[in-house]
Amino acid sequence: TVVGRATGASQIIGMALVATTAINSVLTVRNPAGNAAALTITRLQVVLGQSPHTMGQLMGWNIPENVELLYGETDETNPFVPVEQMLPFLPFVRARDVDDAIRLAVKYEHGFHHTGIMHSRNVENLTRMGKALDTTIFVKNGASVAGLGNGGEGYASYSIAGCTGEGITNPMVYTRSRRCTLVDALHILGK
Repeated sequence: TVVGRATGASQIIGMALVATTAINSVLTVRNPAGNAAALTITRLQVVLGQSPHTMGQLMGWNIPENVELLYGETDETNPFVPVEQMLPFLPFVRARDVDDAIRLAVKYEHGFHHTGIMHSRNVENLTRMGKALDTTIFVKNGASVAGLGNGGEGYASYSIAGCTGEGITNPMVYTRSRRCTLVDALHILGK
């Protein structure tokens, strides 16, 4: 909990993520009266669904309004790496080799078995990645939405494609199939 110096009111409501680089480390922020803010923490939920322009404003950057995607190289400790990307920022983690990349992909897919993508010309590597992830949707050399028919095979799924058994859904999943049978009375073919 962070308490405001002047008012004593809490400045963080809900959850916030503070990452450290050492186990059992302590974060101390000292900000004498009269100084500008020493630390600004923006909750992750605040940036969800925001444009790169708005995200840039939160970080003090001037990003043009026509920019659609922010991306950057980071290490795997970046707080954006282990979470589903529900915003226009894509973190890239450099791996030592394809084996390390597959290990990291499996680790940060968290066993959800939802969606995996890989770009490679090596079919053996694509196969190893597909088997290691064991996801419901696995897209090779394309955007993840290609697995839902947007630029690739498939159709829009109306439910989360996960390991709970439903897999890829379609309108037939939500309809009741009915059959009506009449025996003996209605003979319209033959004599």
